[in-house]
Amino acid sequence: MDFEVFLTKDASRDLDSILEYLAAEISVQRAEQVLDQFEGLFVRLATFPHRGEYPKELVHLGIKDFRQVHLKPYRIIYKPTRQRVYVMAIADSRRDINELLNRRLLE
Repeated sequence: MDFEVFLTKDASRDLDSILEYLAAEISVQRAEQVLDQFEGLFVRLATFPHRGEYPKELVHLGIKDFRQVHLKPYRIIYKPTRQRVYVMAIADSRRDINELLNRRLLE
């Protein structure tokens, strides 16, 4: 049984920002390629929602409700539930992600 994958408003804004940046700074073609890669990843999450690892920043706090997968250089933080997967954040893995996780997941 496949799960439904939903992007939160924040995650949707993250993705839009990434694609806008790529289109403006590299090329529209590159932005389209990256969008295709994200869409493929979301399809895989629908089939295997528990395949990701626990974000180490949250494990240190004893939180194992969220998982992550990578689409280099991005980290996709999501929460699998009984029939759905909620993508909570899409962040550049080169950034400090602690503030983002605190703001979006822990408040």
